[in-house]
Formats: sequence, C-alpha cells, structure tokens
Amino acid sequence: MENTARYFESLAYGDHPRHILDICLPEVGKTTGVLLYIHGGAWYLGDKDGYRSHIKTVCNDLGCAAACMNYRYISPDVTMYDLLDDITAALAFIKDFSAQNGVTLTGSILTGASAGGHLSLLYAYARMDSAPIPPVAVADDCGPTDLTDDGYFVCMKPEERYSEIAKLMRWSTGIEMDYHGRKRYEKELLAISPISYVCPESVPTIINHGKKDSIVSYRNAEILAKKLTDCGVEHVFNPYPNSDHGLDKDPDHANYAKEMLYSYIRRFF
Repeated sequence: MENTARYFESLAYGDHPRHILDICLPEVGKTTGVLLYIHGGAWYLGDKDGYRSHIKTVCNDLGCAAACMNYRYISPDVTMYDLLDDITAALAFIKDFSAQNGVTLTGSILTGASAGGHLSLLYAYARMDSAPIPPVAVADDCGPTDLTDDGYFVCMKPEERYSEIAKLMRWSTGIEMDYHGRKRYEKELLAISPISYVCPESVPTIINHGKKDSIVSYRNAEILAKKLTDCGVEHVFNPYPNSDHGLDKDPDHANYAKEMLYSYIRRFF
C-alpha cells in the first residue's frame, strides 16, 4: 500500500506555550476518525513527543487520523478542569485543520498512560456530549480512575501536609487539601474521577493495568471495570500480571492491548 500519510508537527491550537500538537492525516477526501494520544506525567510533567512514532504508525497502518497533544500542567493556577478545556480546544483545532486539509473526522478515540489515561477516561465520559469530535471509545493504560481510593494515597501521612499526592490534589481541584482534607473533600475529588461519570451510555473502554503497579493502585482498574460492568458498558479489562506502572513485563498482554485498540479503530472509524 502506498504511504499517503501527511505529518504536521508542533501546531499551535491555543495561546499558551504548551498548546501544541502533532497530527498525521490520511489522503485527501477521506472520512474517518482520529486517535488522540494524551501524555502522562502526573499532570505536571511529560510531553507529546513520545507518541510521534505512534501516530505515524497508526495513520499508515489503519488509514485514520492520529494526533498527540501537550496540555497545560496543573499548578496553583491551573486545575484539572482547565486540562479538560485544553482537550476540547485541541479536538476543535484537529477537526478544523483536518477539514482544511481534505479529511472529514466523525469520531475520536482518546488514549494515554497514567495521567494521560486518567484524562482520556475523564474526558470521554464527562464530556462525551459536548466534545467537538464525539468520543466513540477510550483506551486507558494504568490511569487513576477513583481519586478517593485509599490505595491512591499510600504516600500520604498526617504529618506530611505538603506531600506530593496532596499537592497534586490541591492543584487538580483548586482546593487547599491535606491528608485529612481528602475525606472532607470527597465530593471535589469524585468530580475529577472518571468513575463518577460512567453510565449506560458511556463509550466502549479498554483498561490496561499492571497488577504490580506501585504508583496507581491496581484496585483503581478493578473499580472502573466493576462500574462499567454494573452499567452494562462494553469494555475490555486487560490485567498485566507481572508489570508495574510501565506495563513492560508482559509482552503478550501488550500485543493484546494493541490488537484491541486497532480493532476499535477499524470498527468505529
């Protein structure tokens, strides 16, 4: 098959320095969907560049559009809701840019690892009715799903008011929070937890998670899988029995994850 993919690097989708994305488009005249990669890094680290080869491969292999984006890092001035707004802005830009280059996009699949997995799930569930390119599925690699789960706060102790996780939760919600505050502010933490938005209309979901994950508790994956089951939502739960957060010890499960993602792309795009 002739390689017809067109690659565009570091396009600005907004005014902030981190409002940039890469996109790979198929041939002119195509009607398809876009696979959007959202990077991890605890919401305040990381970069899209690790997904550049992925978007080229997906576009070439499957003939769909593929993109990877940066977003603003959470901080005392940037909450999780701002990151969701960044995804909306990126999708709006991708839709318009694709149309200008002869490609019509009818749906999106969001995917990412760790914080990127969390954002993919949260956006696909919470903003499925308002997204510029409607989500049709989502694929999560070891992302947090329930920010009230005790397993997610293992590094927090009462005397460590400014521990890493407490800081991240303060920035994410915009609320001053310490170890005890996570119980007082359960409502605010649930508001940025993907499980809160699962309903019978939620999009099909792929969950990939290491059983030995030392950063995001495997229980978070089990909680999401149960919620999806209870709501009758189509999903694939793919536990990696030997892997930690990097999902690098189970090649067979990694291959299965790729097969499932590709099957969703073929099916929905």
